[in-house]
Amino acid sequence: MLKLPVLNREGKVNGEVSLPESIFSYPIKKHILYESVVNYLANQRQGTASTKTRGEVSGSNRKPWRQKEQVEPGWEHPISSMEKGRDNFWSEAP
Repeated sequence: MLKLPVLNREGKVNGEVSLPESIFSYPIKKHILYESVVNYLANQRQGTASTKTRGEVSGSNRKPWRQKEQVEPGWEHPISSMEKGRDNFWSEAP
């Protein structure tokens, strides 16, 4: 049996606990250790990546279409994110 100290919140020894040696006798599996370290580091990320929405994008100052012209199908507004070929329509913000 291994005896390990039990610490309180201040770091002072508060007692001992006995653990069987069979817990520590298993061989180390490097890949599982690697996966747990990667998981820990990934959870430490702040996660503030973001893309601008349609309302946050500064426009091109160009008139979207002529005054007496109907918009043709497939034509894209200069700042619209919801039309064909635009990238940030389904993006998320933190």
